[in-house]
Amino acid sequence: MPVIARCYGNFTNSRLRSWRNPILHHGLEPRQQFTSVAGKNTADIAMVLDAMDLLHQRSVDGFCLATSDSDLAPLARRIRADGLLVYGFGSPSTPMSFRLACSHFTFLNDLQQPPHQSLDKAAEQIMAAMTAIKSEDEWVPLTTLGMKLRKLDPDWNPRSYGARKLVDLIGELDELFELNVFLPGAVHVRRKPGL
Repeated sequence: MPVIARCYGNFTNSRLRSWRNPILHHGLEPRQQFTSVAGKNTADIAMVLDAMDLLHQRSVDGFCLATSDSDLAPLARRIRADGLLVYGFGSPSTPMSFRLACSHFTFLNDLQQPPHQSLDKAAEQIMAAMTAIKSEDEWVPLTTLGMKLRKLDPDWNPRSYGARKLVDLIGELDELFELNVFLPGAVHVRRKPGL
């Protein structure tokens, strides 16, 4: 749950008037940005300035950027360079430059639509990620697997395969993978022996 939730734009513009109810419903702080010249990105600049202030104050653990604007890719890279996670959300038309700049990127329609990819594809991606992880034994922490999947593909999301979480997806693929809890809350996964 974000501690600071802001929404930037010129809300007097007819194009953004529909944001009034979502802003109120989700408890966002509207940051009104009047534009004196059409086509200027005053809202983007205000958001970048606020993000840099928050970054240098060290008052947050990560950032969530909901935009389909590639102009914000440098902001995402700069935040990540300071060691913080950046979760990006946007439309399918979001440029690859912004998607790859984020630690993790989710298409907004993935949060609402049914799965659109096969479990076979999920199994292939999980196998590739497990192969890429250097492990002393065959068990891999589930959190490490999740990070590797997102590193290999920033768009990767278990919801694309009909699962709410990675652990649920692994459970669906129980003919290929096994889950184990070594410590309370420390879930590990491995390929089934013989695969």
